[in-house]
Amino acid sequence: MEAHCHMDKVQTAVMEALEASVFKMPLAPGLSEDEIIHVLTRIDFKLGEIKDAIAMLWNEQRIQRLNNDLWHINVAEYAFFLMMSGRKYENYPANPVAVDFPVKYLRELQREVGRNNAKVQRNVLVAEGMRLKMSENDLEVAITLLSYCRVLNIENDLVSLPDGKDWAPLYSEYLGNSHPFFPRPVFDKVLPIVADVIDRRTDGRRPSSDSLEAFSSILKGLGFANFSVWWLSTYHEYLSNNPLNSPKSSLVLAAALCEGMLSLVAELARSKDLSMAKGLDDDPKNWKLAKLVEAACSGQHPIISNPNLRAGLLDLNRNRQSIHVGALIGQYGKTSLVPDVWNEDARLAKENAHLLARSILDWADTNHLVGP
Repeated sequence: MEAHCHMDKVQTAVMEALEASVFKMPLAPGLSEDEIIHVLTRIDFKLGEIKDAIAMLWNEQRIQRLNNDLWHINVAEYAFFLMMSGRKYENYPANPVAVDFPVKYLRELQREVGRNNAKVQRNVLVAEGMRLKMSENDLEVAITLLSYCRVLNIENDLVSLPDGKDWAPLYSEYLGNSHPFFPRPVFDKVLPIVADVIDRRTDGRRPSSDSLEAFSSILKGLGFANFSVWWLSTYHEYLSNNPLNSPKSSLVLAAALCEGMLSLVAELARSKDLSMAKGLDDDPKNWKLAKLVEAACSGQHPIISNPNLRAGLLDLNRNRQSIHVGALIGQYGKTSLVPDVWNEDARLAKENAHLLARSILDWADTNHLVGP
């Protein structure tokens, strides 16, 4: 029962992320699967459960994926927010005046021309609202939300009231009733993250503000698009580990990501004679983290130029050896106490993994090597 309730929360979070996209792109709402994953992992959901939730919602026809490869709320199946929910939400960003306007306008139009003829082009409806000093975005958001709630029909860009909905209470009337307001903590969290994700489609920034996640965006440019699944699965496994509870796992996964990043960037760095030309065998099977770090510090344009990052990565490599008992026997023998991995070591490992990813991305951008 507990697992079922948790999956309901994940599904609701997916729907609320898609709902949040309406406020940023009301004429073309929706998020790609990668964008949904990015948004929900930022609020501590895990990769596997997010993918499961998307699959369940699709099987239940609550979401659909159209030609632009974005997931959308399925209008025919989903009416969760605004007046159709019968609830009032704290801090909901819809403008009540703009939400009321299309319904009021179409009711008046029905009085003049009759129900069957009461249809208006969407852009005309928006223009009429703007004439009354409402913002274009507020109006577009309102029309899209009302169509999700099945308070409006939109067909071939013509907006009308469905049969039976011309009597429905206005949104402002719901807000004015005596019922309590309900919080939506997940929606409040995802709203700014979704806005940032959508901005990243066009503003030249990489798809993720998380440098380790953003590293996946340059894999194709590095010539290793085939590593995308490996990278994202390792990254999300790394995310799921808490340094306080699982310091060894956190440290080892951070080391794997660091070794992976430097191995994947080495070929390009060497071919351009920018960095990593010294100290590496020609066979990648022989590349180890310590040698990769030293190689990345070399060249005309070294990938690692910060001595603190170099030292932190070499410490990470040494601490990583704590999982190799043979190395520990060689170092401590049978009498000296073998130290355990400290939580602080694992925390620093994660910090240095992020710093390395950022260093590589900045290096690639500075040298115009791979696009976002």
